[in-house]
Amino acid sequence: MALERGKASFRLDGEKLRGGFTLVRTRGSATKPQWLLIKKRDDEADGQGPVGDRPESVVSGRTLDDLG
Repeated sequence: MALERGKASFRLDGEKLRGGFTLVRTRGSATKPQWLLIKKRDDEADGQGPVGDRPESVVSGRTLDDLG
């Protein structure tokens, strides 16, 4: 399985995250691995990130500032 080898590529078609992504295990222990999510360069890449122009939650409509 790809995750056991430490790398998986996939596509998301959500409201904020769209396009190709790769998940890579970077370091950490076997009991607590660390992962890096990398956006692939494709038509969905805008350079803003998911919070750039839509900081609110898709579900609740609240921002991180609203929660703090």
